[in-house]
Formats: sequence, C-alpha cells, structure tokens
Amino acid sequence: MADNADTVIARRKSPGRPAFKYGRKAVPKLFKNKTVDYKHRLEAIIKAGWHWIRGFKQRNNLTFRTKTRVGQDMNEDGARTLEEFAERIRGVVAEHGIERIYNADQTGVNYE
Repeated sequence: MADNADTVIARRKSPGRPAFKYGRKAVPKLFKNKTVDYKHRLEAIIKAGWHWIRGFKQRNNLTFRTKTRVGQDMNEDGARTLEEFAERIRGVVAEHGIERIYNADQTGVNYE
C-alpha cells in the first residue's frame, strides 16, 4: 500500500446551491460568455456550442423559461371579475328563490 503522504485523493466538490436554478436567468449567451472568460484564465481553447449548452442544462437540471403576461390578469381584474360573478349569483338566487347552495365542484356524487 502506498504511503498516505504520496497518495492524492481527488474528491468531487459539492456544487452547492446552483445560482441559475434560484433566480438568475439561465441564457445560452451567459454560459458561452462564462466559458470564454474561463478560457482566457486557463489559457485553453474551449468552444462551447449548443450541444454543450444542452448537455450542461441536462446535467444540472436547468430549463430556460421566460416570464410572460399571456393569460395572466392583474389583481384588479381578478377582483372585478369576482365581483361580477358574485352579482350574477345573487341575481340567479333571487330570481329562482334558492335557499340552499351546494358546492359540488369536482365532488363525486354517488346515486344508489
């Protein structure tokens, strides 16, 4: 067995909390810029193409997402819509003389 002083054991350092997963935008240009920056530091030639970026994303469980306003309403719109719905329900209840209202939304009803 080799002397422990001469043996170097390489351990993989834990990546910790990935910054891209918790708030920073993960864009291909950023990955490529970081690669170029490290290339100059290491004096090595590194070419990062889209295959490398795709592999990096898969290895680190990252996805590219863009915030959009499509299909989203403002809080004011939601409050206004809720009030319109409540008024409509009050009108139907008054029109038909309804005394009890049951919420059967996604509730299974079994008849025997």
